[in-house]
Amino acid sequence: MGFLKRLFPGKNRTHYLSNEEIDGISAHFAKHVGPVNEMVLHEIVSDALHIDLHVIPDVPGHDCAVVFTTGMSALPMPRVDRDMQFAELFVVLPKAWVEGNNLQTDEGYWPLGMLKTMARMPIYNKIPVYPGISIPNGDPAEEFPGTPFTGVLLDHGDIFGKDFARAEIEGKPINFYGLMPMRREEMDFKASQKQAHIYFAALMQLGVTDREKLLIDPQRPSFFDRIPDKNPHA
Repeated sequence: MGFLKRLFPGKNRTHYLSNEEIDGISAHFAKHVGPVNEMVLHEIVSDALHIDLHVIPDVPGHDCAVVFTTGMSALPMPRVDRDMQFAELFVVLPKAWVEGNNLQTDEGYWPLGMLKTMARMPIYNKIPVYPGISIPNGDPAEEFPGTPFTGVLLDHGDIFGKDFARAEIEGKPINFYGLMPMRREEMDFKASQKQAHIYFAALMQLGVTDREKLLIDPQRPSFFDRIPDKNPHA
């Protein structure tokens, strides 16, 4: 019995998107975000879902790069209405992040690893993922390589306009969610609130833009540094 069968017994039948679905998702990103690199980061070994990664190296007007998934929407998420059952994920990165061999290093690869981890959560953990869901990097949470971030939070895809966040592709309503990096104090504050919208409202009050929320910038200070007494609970 292989390692994946021992780790996830009964879950290792792999589900794939059709070529038409992959092309539809890629076309949606090309239309609303920017030109998609022809080179696809194909998954060699897959379990439950075959998840490939696609790179947009330069997003016009946003001075960033984007990496997005195709494959998460091959299966519906449990325990949600149909309009929330299907999703794909993306990360927003500095343009230099996707240049050269950086994505092959520990410091460069971790956002891609988190995309795949969160994409498979509905299958492995039997829970849906949607804006407001957060994942710490371990227990206790540790900083991702080369960054001050200790977790990620799912956010809406509003950064690329109201027509980007959802699309009907081959009969499926697919939602597009971004992974938002979080520093330890940001994770702690979000965890202390009963509902995630309180955290998002706090960021709005602090003047945090959609780009600032989603960009994985290791040099970014805590958003709560914008508070004079640095006490987000005040």
